Amino acid sequence: MKFTGWTPEQISEVVSAVSVLSFGANLRFEETRSEQTRRGWTVLGVLRVRDSGRTGARLGPSGRRSVAASWEAHRDVMWGLFDLNPEGRIVTSIADYRGREDFVSKYRATRDRRVGSSTIGELSFKV
Repeated sequence: MKFTGWTPEQISEVVSAVSVLSFGANLRFEETRSEQTRRGWTVLGVLRVRDSGRTGARLGPSGRRSVAASWEAHRDVMWGLFDLNPEGRIVTSIADYRGREDFVSKYRATRDRRVGSSTIGELSFKV
């Protein structure tokens, strides 16, 4: 995912808080790249779980669990981030949320979308 409008520390703090409150401290954020410009921060990273057998893990169609975080975990983290900065932007492999209002209007439609490594393209730092 690509986050614009939050520092790496803010993202990690939101993930940690959501993880403890709702997912048994099982979520973790893997930052892959970050860059600060005069326009602000852009951070690339992935939301994962520590233990695929616990809450927050994505469950595949076959019933197999993954270290990828569930749709609910992603949704709750995004809510937390948009509470912190309602004008931020989050780009995923299936949606581009330009602020909280846009997120609220779009996120439910992504619930049943199947995603995986074959659907995720390379995200760039160009905003």
